[in-house]
Amino acid sequence: MISKTKYSIETNNINIGYQNKQKPIILLKELNLKAKEGNLIALIGENGSGKSTFLRTLLRLHNSLSGQVLLFDKPINSYSLNKLARLISFVSTEVISIQNMTVFNLVSMGRFPYTNWIGKLYKEDKDIIYESLSLVGMAGFIHKNIDEISDGERQRVLIARTLAQDTPVIVLDEPTSFLDLANKFEIIHLLRTLAVEKNKTIIFSTHDLNIALQEADLFWLIKNNNIVEGIPEDLILNGKFDELFENSKLNFNSETGFFSINKNNSKNLNFTLSGTGKVFFWTEKALMRTGFRINEIGNTDGEILIENENNKAIWIFSVSGKSDKFDSIEQLIQYIKLKFNL
Repeated sequence: MISKTKYSIETNNINIGYQNKQKPIILLKELNLKAKEGNLIALIGENGSGKSTFLRTLLRLHNSLSGQVLLFDKPINSYSLNKLARLISFVSTEVISIQNMTVFNLVSMGRFPYTNWIGKLYKEDKDIIYESLSLVGMAGFIHKNIDEISDGERQRVLIARTLAQDTPVIVLDEPTSFLDLANKFEIIHLLRTLAVEKNKTIIFSTHDLNIALQEADLFWLIKNNNIVEGIPEDLILNGKFDELFENSKLNFNSETGFFSINKNNSKNLNFTLSGTGKVFFWTEKALMRTGFRINEIGNTDGEILIENENNKAIWIFSVSGKSDKFDSIEQLIQYIKLKFNL
C-alpha cells in the first residue's frame, strides 16, 4: 500500500504582493504549491518577479493578500512565534558582519527557540551546535571571528545556524550570491545532501540555473505572475523552462543542458560540423560562441570535419571544393574570419 505523501508546506490559492491606498499590487497570484519532506526546491524567476516576497510570505514575515499558507497541515498564522521557530528557519541575503562574534556564538543563536530567557546553553545545545558545524565542514572554525572567514565559509556557518535551530523546513534567499563558482556548487550540493540525509524540506531562490538543474528535486518557475512547478527534466521537455528566456538573448539547449547567449555574426554564417566526442563538443561550443550557426537546416557556408591524425585532432574546412587543414580550433576560427571578412 502506498502511503500518503507528507507535505511540509502548501499554498492554497494565495495572492502575493502589497496593499497600497488605492488597490493591491499583486506580484504572484493564485499559487497552489506543495513541498515534500526530503526535497530540495529551487525558486527561479527574474529580478523583481516576487521571489523574496514569496519566500517571506512562506515564513510569515509578510502577509499574503489572500489565500492561506499551510505548515504541516495547519495555517501558518495559527502557530505561536516560538513554535514557528522550531518548524521553519531562514537564511537571508543579508551580510553578517559583527565585530568580535565567533563562529560558535553565531551558530548558537540558532538555539534560541529552545533556551530559556537568558539564553543559557546546556550540553545538549552545545552538542547540536558542534554537530551542525561538522555537517557543513566548519568544525575547525569554531573559535574564529566571523570577520576572519571567507564569504563561502560564512555562508556555511549561516546554514549551520539553521541546522542548530533544528527545523524540518529551511528557506534560503539566494544563498550563492557573492560566492565564487566552486563555492556555489559546494553550497547547493550541501543543501541537497542535508535535504536527503536529514529529511528536510529546503527551499532556495537562485539565479544559478546550471547548478540548480544538477541538484534540485523540484523547480518553482515564476512566469507571468504565477509559479509553475515540476521536476527540472519535465519542465525542460514540456517547454516550460524555455519560456523563462523568451524575451532575453539567453538560449537553453535542451539536448545538452547548456546555456548560451544568442549571437549572430555579421553574415549569419551556417556551417556543417562532423565529428565525435569531446573534440566535437568543444569545437561546436567555440564556433557558436564566436557567433556561427552550426548544423542548422538550410544552406551551408562550409563544412568542418574533425579527424584524428597520429593520435591528434585536426580540423578540415571545406568550401567550394577546396579544403584547408588546421591544428587547433583557434586556427580554424581565425581562418573563417579572414575568409569571410569578419
